[in-house]
Amino acid sequence: MQRPLLEQPERLEQRLKEIPPEPGCYLMRDSDDRLLYVGKSKTLRSRVRSYFRSSHDLSPRIRLMVRQICEIEFIVTDSEAEALALESNLIKNQQPHFNVLLKDDKKYPYLCITWSEPYPRDFEVHLIVFTDPM
Repeated sequence: MQRPLLEQPERLEQRLKEIPPEPGCYLMRDSDDRLLYVGKSKTLRSRVRSYFRSSHDLSPRIRLMVRQICEIEFIVTDSEAEALALESNLIKNQQPHFNVLLKDDKKYPYLCITWSEPYPRDFEVHLIVFTDPM
């Protein structure tokens, strides 16, 4: 059984150095290799490091999670939007204990506004298409 990273400062620092600064998702696991949390970031390295700086800035729930983290994995994506979609899929499929949002079948809401009509309308969409309003 592996010890939490907080109890192994050298290993923690080495692991944090290995995380790239690109966008992507990070997965945090406990000593039994259970997935605790899935997150996304446009800068993986700085986001993951933020969990291990000052625990005073973290909520009690996240402080509890950080004390249990034994391994950190990451998946680099081409964009922040891709990381957002990947995070949503991972949470829905894996159901990590500390992720409280996106565990059901909810999706990120997208709103479309029609600019080409005399009175613009709005409606929910599931695919984003950006067009020039002119």
